Amino acid sequence: MGGTTLAWEIVQACLLKGKKVVTANKALLSKYLPRVIEILRDTPKARLCFEAAVCGGIPIIHTLQHDYLGDSISELRGIMNGTTNYILSKMESDNADYAAVLKEAQDLGFAEADPAADVEGWDARSKLALLIKLAFGTYVPEESIPCKGISRITSEDFAYAKQLGGTVKILGVCRANEDGSLSPFVSPCIVSFSDVVSRLSGCTNMVEVTSANMGNCHFSGPGAGRFPTANSVINDLVMLARGEPDTPFPLEVERRIVSEIQGLFYVRFIIKDGVGIVRVIGELAEKNGISIYSILQTPVKDVQRVPFVMTTEPTTLTQVKE
Repeated sequence: MGGTTLAWEIVQACLLKGKKVVTANKALLSKYLPRVIEILRDTPKARLCFEAAVCGGIPIIHTLQHDYLGDSISELRGIMNGTTNYILSKMESDNADYAAVLKEAQDLGFAEADPAADVEGWDARSKLALLIKLAFGTYVPEESIPCKGISRITSEDFAYAKQLGGTVKILGVCRANEDGSLSPFVSPCIVSFSDVVSRLSGCTNMVEVTSANMGNCHFSGPGAGRFPTANSVINDLVMLARGEPDTPFPLEVERRIVSEIQGLFYVRFIIKDGVGIVRVIGELAEKNGISIYSILQTPVKDVQRVPFVMTTEPTTLTQVKE
């Protein structure tokens, strides 16, 4: 059952009565996670399993619940929404525009009639919030996670990404900083062709877990579909029949959440061709304390509409927006 109203009333009532619940509703869990944890703590017989809520058939939930308890995770990163990965993969392979590929995805049943939850990154944000709780022990309200979707990505961005030696993917990311704080975000990113993430196409999902003992581990597979989802649900039922898990969220750690995003930024402008453009952009960058890494421009086809790209040295999103 989807949604966060009636579905929550049913899930809450079942847990309060000490029932065993299996759900794939990541939006519900992300929204009501503190209350869910409270009920599970106060109702010993209640059990909750939700493997199918994140990345379909990939057993990432069970993995984080059991296999990293003796380790220290420093970063989560991955493709957490199959619809957007299909759209971006198709835009790259067919040199197609966003609107045309979205229509195709809707016709094939890969995208909803109202695709906002997927293409604006909200679905991936809900999944990231659940993974953060499992990996780092910290509840992060999903509305506090910076989120940017793919609706403004164009075929031009793929051309520039190729010049930079990569492609465009929308990623969910959470990094542990040196002071113990967490920096989560969902955003389109330029991913190097040397990175395994760049080679994932179609509806495939992947989560990369970086930890002290294991280094980088990649968990990939079908992120949706009736059989992968059903496989996760059946595995949850088997676990419940065996009396597992005692607690679905084994870690409890308070951490500060940093909403500012730091990194290398890609900024695309649409300009009218003329003299002095690079000088103006350079002056604006200097005014805001931004060091420019590169200036890119593909051959001009329309002097009234020229896509023009600046990439930066490490800086903050706030400085770029200014």
